[in-house]
Amino acid sequence: MDSEKLMAARQKLLRECGPGVALELNVIFTDAPATKAALELAGRIARDLNARFCILAPLVVPHRVAIEQPPVSPDHVRQQILSALAGVTSENEIRVQLCVCRDGYDCLRELLPPGSLVFVGGRSSWPGSRDRRLEKSLRAMGHDVVFVKQTRRRDA
Repeated sequence: MDSEKLMAARQKLLRECGPGVALELNVIFTDAPATKAALELAGRIARDLNARFCILAPLVVPHRVAIEQPPVSPDHVRQQILSALAGVTSENEIRVQLCVCRDGYDCLRELLPPGSLVFVGGRSSWPGSRDRRLEKSLRAMGHDVVFVKQTRRRDA
């Protein structure tokens, strides 16, 4: 996101967030590096605001598998979330909500209040990518969505 868009998003939040009003910024967990990029941008936008962050991580279990036995361990997902939080400095409260569900979109529909500000990190700007489909679905639900393209970093 370029600095002009960053400032516009920040100005919008300043107008909407009055004194003493706690603003909640939602970050959808996609993968550790992309979520970290989304958290960092959300943190820059919310700097000096009374903001809380909520990381939402739907853990989708296919119908052919018992809901009590997800194919990916919730502990593994928690570790990935902790990895995304590593090195992220914030004075703001960060809450993590992991939910085991059958449909990730239905889960987000239930968890996100109407008109939420949502950050989605992803690697691809291709419209058909999983992260871009998620962004499109969240917009269709009526949320304000900021897509944060994760840049690949080469190891030195």
